[in-house]
Order: sequence, then structure tokens, then C-alpha cells
Amino acid sequence: MTDQSRRRVMLTAAATLFANFVALLGLTPLYPVVARDLGLGPDGFGLYLAIPGALNVGLQIPIGVVADRVGRRPVMMIGLAFMLGGQVLRSQATNGVIFGLGQVLTGLCGPFIVAAAYAVVADAYRLHGRAQALGALQVAINLGQGVGFLLAGAFSPLIGWRGYSLAVATLPLLLLPLIARMPEPTVSGAISASLQL
Repeated sequence: MTDQSRRRVMLTAAATLFANFVALLGLTPLYPVVARDLGLGPDGFGLYLAIPGALNVGLQIPIGVVADRVGRRPVMMIGLAFMLGGQVLRSQATNGVIFGLGQVLTGLCGPFIVAAAYAVVADAYRLHGRAQALGALQVAINLGQGVGFLLAGAFSPLIGWRGYSLAVATLPLLLLPLIARMPEPTVSGAISASLQL
């Protein structure tokens, strides 16, 4: 794989992780307003917030196995579809059920994006620079969290939390062409190692 191809893989994976964490955690500063608008108390709303984390814990390894078997690109595209659906449902939520379904889709996005993004970067940088490349992904994740908080806080007075969610729903549409054209390194041992899990 050429250096230019490696950079494209890194840019795509970092941008996708950034967007995932903007989508997942961006509403955090607005949670009291969301809970109030949905008529939920702290205990009930807390259950909705636990959904994405539970899905991430339960699905990271199985989705990683799927990414080894079918490739990183298709798994990341599925993750984008979940991100889009989750944000659209959040934007339309007028009750806890719709918001909860949005949380399920947002939670499903994480394993598909995170497992495949880390794997494709590890594949691309397997000969040198892997630790630095994986560190750059962590930077993208932390930036996504922080930028999500700032954007939600800045724009919520103008468009509300539903408008913010709808705006975030545009991110997967912007990322789709990047992922569709992302070089996917071939790794001979990845599939056989994954099958042994």
C-alpha cells in the first residue's frame, strides 16, 4: 500500500470516528432539556442513555469478526446507515419510545464504525507507524466528543436538540463517498486469525 493510500485510509477512519462520537455524545450538554421534553425523569432517561454503551460492549468483538470476514468498508457503511437512522429518529422523537429506538440505532453504529476503523488503520500501518496511527484515531474520537459538546451547546438555542440531531444526520451522507473510495488493505492473516476467536 502506498503512503498516499495509507493517508486516505487514516483520513477516512479518523473522520468516521470523529462523526460517530459527535453523533453518540453530542447531545450530552442538552440531556436535561431532552429528558424534560420527553417527559422522562432521571431514572428513566438514564436507561435510554445506557443503551448505546450496552450495545457497544456486547457487539464490538462480534462485529470485529464480521469486519474480518467481509471487509472493513462494508461494515463501516452499515455503521453509517445506523448513524443516519439514529439521528433522524432522535430528531423526530416526541416520546421515549422513538428516542429509545434512535438510541438503539446510534448504539449499533458504534461497533460497526469503531471495530472496522481501528482494523483498517491497523491493516494499513502494519509494517510501521501503527502505534502512532492508532493514537491519531484516539485523537479523532476525543475531538469528536468535544466538538459535539460545543456544537450542541452553541446551536441548541437556535435549532434545539432535535435540529441538532437532524444536522448531525448529514454527517453519514458526507462520509459515504470517502468510505466507498477508501483503499482496503489486504491482510492475509486477518481472516484466519479472526475465525479462531
